[in-house]
Amino acid sequence: MKSMILRYGAYGDLIYLLPLIDRMKADGKDLYLHTGIRGLDVFQADPRFQSILACNPATAEDWQEVINKDIETVNPDEIVNLTDTMEGTLIPGREQPSFHWPVEKRRKVTQGESFYSFGLKVAGYSRGEGCGTVAFTEEELTWADRWRETYRDEFLVMMPVSGSNAQKRFPIAKELGREILSRYPDAILYLTGGPNEKHRSFSFGDHRVYPAFDTSFRQVLLMTRYADYVVGPETGLLAAAGMWGTPKTMLCTSSSVFQATDGHRNDFSLQAEIPCSPCLRAIYKPEDCYHSHVAEDETVCNYKFRMETILESINVVYRTMRYRREQDGKLRTQPIRVPELLPDLGRLPGASGTV
Repeated sequence: MKSMILRYGAYGDLIYLLPLIDRMKADGKDLYLHTGIRGLDVFQADPRFQSILACNPATAEDWQEVINKDIETVNPDEIVNLTDTMEGTLIPGREQPSFHWPVEKRRKVTQGESFYSFGLKVAGYSRGEGCGTVAFTEEELTWADRWRETYRDEFLVMMPVSGSNAQKRFPIAKELGREILSRYPDAILYLTGGPNEKHRSFSFGDHRVYPAFDTSFRQVLLMTRYADYVVGPETGLLAAAGMWGTPKTMLCTSSSVFQATDGHRNDFSLQAEIPCSPCLRAIYKPEDCYHSHVAEDETVCNYKFRMETILESINVVYRTMRYRREQDGKLRTQPIRVPELLPDLGRLPGASGTV
């Protein structure tokens, strides 16, 4: 049976798709993924797909033309359209009626649904177990193993300095980073985020802070598996840490801790200490927030976390759960290893050829 999955969105949206991919593949379906550039980045080496069709259309009309052509080419028996499903229900935008409901009503209606379970539900499956994993080549896995070997004796903390929207900022990142380095002489920090987030970078002059803003998401996704700790706002990288079972603290603002971390192991995530969190809203503009922005691109909930509480969790991991190579197979989810013979992946609409 040919099944085409339509899924665009941010990196975190794609990570939350993994249990559904596993379930559909276990049912013996031939999977085809229609996605965007981010999806191609995450799934480019994934042997579970017969083909990945990626596009980056300029307009909705262009997108519809591309998808219609690709559906005709694949001729699937079923189409599972997950585009704007989670965004429209669990974290609605202003164009959705539920955006304007009282926050208590949104919480009640979405109670018990996580970002993992909702994709399964849309596709007609019951709640699953596990968070899935991503496929990597032997070359990528060898690189990651060597990268971690470089820091064999260090306490390696990864810290995304910001997320995509105003409620996904990390204003205490610098202060927290300074405190981590002060408390733990063997700690090092890797700062991540898109190239546009470089202005949030910091360094304390002791060669223990490493920027990775120009590193691809795929690479930092794999790096989180080998980190000792990951801390930051609601971003795809925190979802990736949860996928691997890497100890982490996701600082949840618009989403609830349950929504974002259901099924995660070694989770120390926190909810912003403000009555409107989780608001269960997509905050794209200042007027989307219940409060006035404290800055042009920050909401007040970003400041409602106690740094000492975060540090208490980091200390637990530092003392008892540090990364150990010999125990890694038991403590962390194993990446899917790409077989030597690859299916035809990453085919873009238009001229034939594998990306």
